[in-house]
Amino acid sequence: MEIFGSEKSVIVVSAPAGCGKTTLVKKLCQDEEVKEKFGNQNIFFLTFSELPNIEVIVQRLFQHKNWEVPELVDENDAINQLGLLLQKIGECPILLVLDDVWDRSQSLLDEFVCQLPHNSKILVTSRSDFPKFGPPYNLKPLNHDDAMNLFSHSAILNDGNSYLPDKDTVEKIVKACNGFPLALKVVGGSLRGQPRAVWRSQALKLSKGAFPEDQRIPASALIDIWTELYELDEDGIHAMANLHRLSLQNLLNLISLGNEEIEEDGFYNEHFVTQHDLLRELIILESSLEPVAERRRLIAYINGNKFPEWWLEQKQSTSACLMSISTDEAFSSRWHKIQLPHVEALVLNFQSKNYKLPVFIEKLDELKVLVVTNYGFFPTQICNFPLVGSLSNLKRIRLEKISVPSFSFNSLRLKNLQKICLVMCDTGEGFSEISDSFPNLVEIDIDYCNAMKEFPDGFCDLIQLKKLSITNCHKISTLPGRIGNLMNLETLRLSSCIDLSELPDTIGRLRNLRHLNISDCVSIGKLPTQIGEMCSLRRLFMNNCTNCELPLSIGKLEHLEVLCDEETALQWANLEAYFKNLKITVIQEDTNLNWLPLNSHHF
Repeated sequence: MEIFGSEKSVIVVSAPAGCGKTTLVKKLCQDEEVKEKFGNQNIFFLTFSELPNIEVIVQRLFQHKNWEVPELVDENDAINQLGLLLQKIGECPILLVLDDVWDRSQSLLDEFVCQLPHNSKILVTSRSDFPKFGPPYNLKPLNHDDAMNLFSHSAILNDGNSYLPDKDTVEKIVKACNGFPLALKVVGGSLRGQPRAVWRSQALKLSKGAFPEDQRIPASALIDIWTELYELDEDGIHAMANLHRLSLQNLLNLISLGNEEIEEDGFYNEHFVTQHDLLRELIILESSLEPVAERRRLIAYINGNKFPEWWLEQKQSTSACLMSISTDEAFSSRWHKIQLPHVEALVLNFQSKNYKLPVFIEKLDELKVLVVTNYGFFPTQICNFPLVGSLSNLKRIRLEKISVPSFSFNSLRLKNLQKICLVMCDTGEGFSEISDSFPNLVEIDIDYCNAMKEFPDGFCDLIQLKKLSITNCHKISTLPGRIGNLMNLETLRLSSCIDLSELPDTIGRLRNLRHLNISDCVSIGKLPTQIGEMCSLRRLFMNNCTNCELPLSIGKLEHLEVLCDEETALQWANLEAYFKNLKITVIQEDTNLNWLPLNSHHF
């Protein structure tokens, strides 16, 4: 009613964290009447959080409209471009949803209001009321009956085998959650399938005191960290099982951007994790209650150049095994010293256009995992990247939206490095001598590196390589014949390399290859005859490869499973007589819209 009938241009939905503000407005955006009034293309959902980056927010608005994304000089330039964008939309009304706006963002919110076209609305979710925009819509906690229903739904397994204990125990737990949906879901999920004694213990704890950023974390990054910190299996199967378990307990949301029924072993690039900001704050709070020297995890947020007091006052080394440092666009890369002798995983999140790695990285002798993520819109160059060469025990490195000078990789000598993951990076010609730099590399994962125009020939010298994934690299058109040198390769993923026109004949020399994925490689016209020589091939992904001719020699492959669309499946069905034990699995079209608000999360 406020959106359709009120003359107010700004509507504020206000409530404490965990009450369901974001859930409510997301449901509203999917309402048929709302979509009819504003149209799908004119409904914008933007997460502000505590420290919003106006430049990235404006760039995402341009991306949402499929318009050319401008490079922005500063905040004033971003505000000017915002005005131009809204003018370009014209007279069509828009619904602009600004989620999780903090009171310190009042001035930024005012800029959006000033630029708003006629007949348009801004819908704000916040823990604050913003009284200048009139009375807010105060979202109240759930009443008793609704709270009981939500809790019961969260606590009972899907198969209905779980039970709820005596009514008094349930009442105590639900009452302690104070009608907060998030609390009800988390507590209910944690008690699902637990014995009666655990329920009563939880009721006793909660009766003594109730419950005191909203973007995506790549599951593969978490898996890399957990694999090394907790010595899990290299394929990430146990780490992924942990994520599923935490998801079932409502401690996080596990999102798949692909078809959830068809998963490749050890490939989790299409899985992301989100977590409610309240849960995240509780985890950080719990970690901060311990003395700095005794913390297992150190989490630092640097606003501008203001370092946490505990960092500046450090007098002794810590026992932390994980360090996460997040900086904003105003950070100057002037680092203060810190002693981290036991850190095995370092996570660096930043937003600035220029960035330097911390100089103390040279002394992290135990570091095994390095994750560097740029949350700006365009790749940022790290000018002192060769510092990484000092990390003699480094096993895994993940870079996202990083521009690495071409000499940097070739200058490194990391004999223990086992995996490189590059997402939306620009590496130039940085892989010409990679076998000398990383003699024990067994896995390479490159995704959405659109600046990569050729398959790096240096990869063909990595004879110990077991997994090679080059996906969504749209400008790669050919593979070098020397790819046949990778005699130990077990997995080759080339999905969505849309300009890739053929597989070389030498691919038949990959006798240990078990998994091949060419899904959405729409330019491949035929498979080479030599594919029949790949005697270990067990799974072939060919979704949307309807124009690809199949040679009769492929019938030599035994125990092969082909995963593809219906039309491609018909081609394979015509060759079934040539096969022993051929299995054809049709991948159903998946209308998964989880990718729409594709943001990442500082973790």
